[in-house]
Amino acid sequence: MSNNKINATNVIKTRWYYNQFKNQIDSYDNAEYTTMNRPYAFKSIYDDYTLVTSITYENTDLKNNNFSLAGHYKHHVHREHNVGEPTRRAADQNYTIGAEDTYHLTSALKVNAGVSYMDRQSDGAEQYNSTTKVISSLPENKSSSWNLQGLVQYDIDSNNLVSVSVERKRRSATIKDQYSI
Repeated sequence: MSNNKINATNVIKTRWYYNQFKNQIDSYDNAEYTTMNRPYAFKSIYDDYTLVTSITYENTDLKNNNFSLAGHYKHHVHREHNVGEPTRRAADQNYTIGAEDTYHLTSALKVNAGVSYMDRQSDGAEQYNSTTKVISSLPENKSSSWNLQGLVQYDIDSNNLVSVSVERKRRSATIKDQYSI
């Protein structure tokens, strides 16, 4: 994480993030939670990680104006298996670039506009057929979208404000949304 001040009106911020998530879900076949003998009982093991990086450039050269450019990257890997089965993997890569401008018309009134482009690409996904004992690859997929936003905000005082905003933003499907694995 960094805030690098280039000069009085230009700043570059970077963020790096890594997260690992390990989990186990146990499904028992009795009320005492002691046996797993029936076909619907299982132990499911998850081993995920996410790597995120972002860079933001901010410029305040113009009076009462703050302009920024940003780029973000996210790589998410999901691995799972039930005990006795092979591990399956699904992964995604997400890229986003955007620009935003905020202009203060007065000390209490500001307008803001932004635009971004998001691209999501699958990086492979697998499913397991417990009858045939075969892991197969699922079709790769991708999606992209343009996102827009606009805002007018008036600060009544230091504790109260009134704002009107419009936006068109698309939520990207998660790995679970895409494959339900």
